[in-house]
Amino acid sequence: MSTTTTFSSFHDAYLAILREVRSRPLNVIDARGRWSREIPNVSFVLTNPVERIPFLESRRPDIALCVAASLGMLESRNDTAVINHYHPGRNASTNITSSREDAAYIIQLGSLDPGTNSNSVEAIIAMMADDPRTEAAIIPIIGPDTPGRIPSRAADHPSSIQFLHRDDRLHCVVQIHTEDAYVQLPRSVFSCTLIQEYVARRLGVAVGAYRHHVDSLHVQERDTYHLAEAIREVTRWGYTPPAFTLPAMPTDARNGLATALLWEHQLRTNQRATAPSDPELRGIDPYWRNIILLLEIDRQVKIHQNRIFDAGVFQALHPAYRWLVAHDWPARLPPYLR
Repeated sequence: MSTTTTFSSFHDAYLAILREVRSRPLNVIDARGRWSREIPNVSFVLTNPVERIPFLESRRPDIALCVAASLGMLESRNDTAVINHYHPGRNASTNITSSREDAAYIIQLGSLDPGTNSNSVEAIIAMMADDPRTEAAIIPIIGPDTPGRIPSRAADHPSSIQFLHRDDRLHCVVQIHTEDAYVQLPRSVFSCTLIQEYVARRLGVAVGAYRHHVDSLHVQERDTYHLAEAIREVTRWGYTPPAFTLPAMPTDARNGLATALLWEHQLRTNQRATAPSDPELRGIDPYWRNIILLLEIDRQVKIHQNRIFDAGVFQALHPAYRWLVAHDWPARLPPYLR
């Protein structure tokens, strides 16, 4: 995929990327002590970035982690402790020994004003509201060891997310210096397309195309078996991908985000629980209510180990999120829902 290929959804794009990096890698590299297959200069375009989830039984995104990381990025909160809360077991599964490196599997946004903790997304929204044709709406993507500023390592400088307002649509261009196709790519696409959707809603324009470019896209050798599993899944006889349409973000995105951030903190710290019958939950837009219910499922996973999920919470989820939760935690579902 050294040339740009266009797809409707990330599900389709991700399958094409996995096939190519497994069967036609151009290089075998030593990525920080881990042998990896690499394809340089990979670009793809999504015409419908809202469809940001690959629905593969063998490679599902860790949805609570993706949601929480995206909320944090919208708030310009680069807190590795929060990220690690949503995936505390990742150290063992990925052979990573420090929380700083663990959090490196999630992209973070730098500040447009180095040395401050200003909200980059809000700054971009203000910039584009003042000058819709600007080409300077660019946020640096940073590493967790350099909060609030561009990393000192030269290799990290090219990474950024750019927004372009053209023909009443908000397009997004993401440049990543190096990325793991199996571990990182689904998470960064999820977060960047959600930020694109949020900025578009705030500006009152439609969501346009999403372009993702990686200078060095690679997969570690230890993950090639999982890639083969995903490819076998979609090539088996009778395979049809799940026909989900993800919910679109409502126009009142700012207030919705503030509500979701408040609930995220309270659920993560176990200050409260919730259910569809919760009076405070009923008045929240279904888009944000689904995010809150996903985080409630995650709270139940961590607080009530080995206990069956609350059936009401599970059934109130959007069908796409129910599919993800059911495949992630089949033993935690009530027997009549398995």
